[in-house]
Amino acid sequence: MNTFTDYLNSQEYQDYLMLFENAKIVFDKQCKDFFDLLEYDDQLKVFYHVVKNIYEGCVIDRGSYRHLIYNKFNFGPESYALGMDCGLLELNNSIYSYEDISTSLKDILKYLNVEVDNFTFAKLVSRFTYGSFGLTDFRLKSMQLSLDFDDN
Repeated sequence: MNTFTDYLNSQEYQDYLMLFENAKIVFDKQCKDFFDLLEYDDQLKVFYHVVKNIYEGCVIDRGSYRHLIYNKFNFGPESYALGMDCGLLELNNSIYSYEDISTSLKDILKYLNVEVDNFTFAKLVSRFTYGSFGLTDFRLKSMQLSLDFDDN
């Protein structure tokens, strides 16, 4: 192997990836089995505690992924990749308030020197908040094309 690209294309690396994926599957099953062994009331307590910490860390504190795992859950660095594997990083990054989206979108439009009316702005915020422009708004569709927004 002469280059990093050669290594990434090697059987050795493919074998490593397979072992890593299998270890994640085994760990996921161990976590599920552990949770299933808990009494129902204890499962509810774990559920409540985890969701409450996520809510407080992401919504109330408006904290980063690191804030969530290190400050809310009091975990160390070993939890960083674990949280990524279970989707916590993606979940944390997907939580934005209407105000966050509205402010960011205003800043983007100002930077691009683009003016839109209040109706169009509300529809754009809706698109970023809920993922849809609405099927009957042809004016917004044309705005989307002129601003090169992706409607996927």
